[in-house]
Amino acid sequence: MSKESLSRRRFLLLSAAFATPLVAAGSLPALLSHVSAWSQTPSERLADLFRRKESARVIGRTYLEACPSEARASCLVNEIASGLEGGAGALRTGNAELKRRLALRIRNDFAEDEIVCLEGWVLSRTEARLCALATLV
Repeated sequence: MSKESLSRRRFLLLSAAFATPLVAAGSLPALLSHVSAWSQTPSERLADLFRRKESARVIGRTYLEACPSEARASCLVNEIASGLEGGAGALRTGNAELKRRLALRIRNDFAEDEIVCLEGWVLSRTEARLCALATLV
């Protein structure tokens, strides 16, 4: 056998050995969540959390009209990440963990009166920034 086919065989055997416990433990979805987190930019990742992106964009446009100084994706990502438990590192966690940290930040925004009123909607500053990010991405 050639060195290449032996190497390929070894790779497949090792892959199967590591994948089996992950699948058995139900950890494969968590692993895939982390993989998708690495393949997107932070702004894409945050914008992809919305189920109804067009609704988020409508709110986001209104927020950007009220706060034009934040009309850059990098600015919004920094502002959002700075308020999260773990800072920018939170953007590299799995989706469930990122959503948990965002929900905590949103609750804290309301507790700290960090809110904005946009066309009759009362939103936390973090929610408004997430919507604005969906507009820019």
